[in-house]
Amino acid sequence: MSLCKGQIKIGKKKVKKRTIRFLFQRYLKNNYRYIHSEFNNKYKYEILEPIKIDNLEFFIDLNFNGVNPKEIELRSRDYIDNDEFKLYEEWTKRNLEVDIGDLSLQKRSFRWGTIKVKLTKLNKDAPGCITIKIKYK
Repeated sequence: MSLCKGQIKIGKKKVKKRTIRFLFQRYLKNNYRYIHSEFNNKYKYEILEPIKIDNLEFFIDLNFNGVNPKEIELRSRDYIDNDEFKLYEEWTKRNLEVDIGDLSLQKRSFRWGTIKVKLTKLNKDAPGCITIKIKYK
């Protein structure tokens, strides 16, 4: 998996800019529980169970515009302890070179699209939730 190239590996399937929605939907149907919604030419897939990416659990939402993906959103689990949160923080720093300890929102642009990393907290004491949005051009 390479986030800087815009690729996410969900199970055995890689999702990238040129992924075809029909083939990906068939893969989801056979392997995961998900919610599917569509409006006009926009399709949204929300996978209900957490997916392991490098031994960390993320919830994944995929938005397709027509046949190809437009946006992928990775969310860390909510209400985790500080030790687990540090693992997510180190993973983001290693893969995206983004230090989320200092900023609440970090954006990086690439030739194929953008990646936004956001930290949301309910309380000051709570570690928070890390959201990574990959948006293709």
